[in-house]
Amino acid sequence: MIKSSKTLLAVSVSIICIFAMTFMVYGEEKTQGVIIGSDVNIRKTASIKSEVVNQTSLGETVEILSHERNWYLINTSSGAKGWILNDLVAANEEKDPIKKGIITTDKLNIRKEPTTNSNILNTFPKGREVTIIGIQESWYQIAIGESEKGWIYSQYVKIKPNYSRGNITGTNVNLRKENSIHSGILDKLNPEFDIHIKNYSNGWYNILTHKGQEGWVNKDFLRVSLGNNIENTVSRSTNRRALKIVQEAKKLLGIPYRYGGNGPSSFDCSGFTSYVFKRYGIKLPRTSRSQAKVGIKVSRSKLQIGDMVFFDTSGAYNGVITHVGIYIGNGQFIHSSSGKRAKKVVISPLNTGYYNGKFVTARRVY
Repeated sequence: MIKSSKTLLAVSVSIICIFAMTFMVYGEEKTQGVIIGSDVNIRKTASIKSEVVNQTSLGETVEILSHERNWYLINTSSGAKGWILNDLVAANEEKDPIKKGIITTDKLNIRKEPTTNSNILNTFPKGREVTIIGIQESWYQIAIGESEKGWIYSQYVKIKPNYSRGNITGTNVNLRKENSIHSGILDKLNPEFDIHIKNYSNGWYNILTHKGQEGWVNKDFLRVSLGNNIENTVSRSTNRRALKIVQEAKKLLGIPYRYGGNGPSSFDCSGFTSYVFKRYGIKLPRTSRSQAKVGIKVSRSKLQIGDMVFFDTSGAYNGVITHVGIYIGNGQFIHSSSGKRAKKVVISPLNTGYYNGKFVTARRVY
């Protein structure tokens, strides 16, 4: 009997270990996702107020590294890393770390901690959709707005896939069987229809209609909705312009420094900034000192991608501007450096090293 018990215990432990190992392996697998919004901002932290550090485009495949509230930490194919709202990504359904839920009781209390004795933060009505970001025993942790989190009792929530929502933007829009204009038509959709987005491929959205019908809609007739989340997560036109300016500047990395150089074969610092901004219709004066008088003054703590940063590199440090570059986010700027080790267009840290103590001012000209 004792031998049988030991055998049973050993088998049970083995099964538990197998499940644990399976869970660990699953947890380490990288989750894939597809960007379903146009010109989506990648931010430094999981907040709409955070600095924009890069941008990703409709249809790009990304790796989802982790999540915080209703934000994904992603890595793009070009190596850009940062945070985007989960509504703007169609993630692998089985491995998506975020789930959605529907409240099934008339009123459900949102609590500060996963216990009935905890303070009530809010109350949600029946049918309300919530974003589930964590689980603890019989409680779900959900995202509340931009920065808050709360807990709801799992018994009163029906789990559903984390599909993004969208709206049809035309009348009698064809819902097709496959992602092709030559594919059969399943139904006709109108603007009042609220749909769920499962995937995106080659200019077409894979959707579920309000009737539960699955099919494909051309990208020109669908708008991604951010629902109860943050407005304006997709970039404004000014942000798009600034990012294009930075992308243009990065194409010039490694081009030699030459005093008086206007490009494209060589640059000095102000020749570099003049050349880059001129490509986007912004004409700047020729010298760094004159460029520092153009546009709007920006404090160092409020820098955004595309802002011009100015320095006193004369040695006396009396505030006389002698150098200029373009801020590219993440505490870095791009410039044509006359330094002995550089002598070319390079990226340098703004907040550490040589240039940290040389900063004078910044201007926004776009």
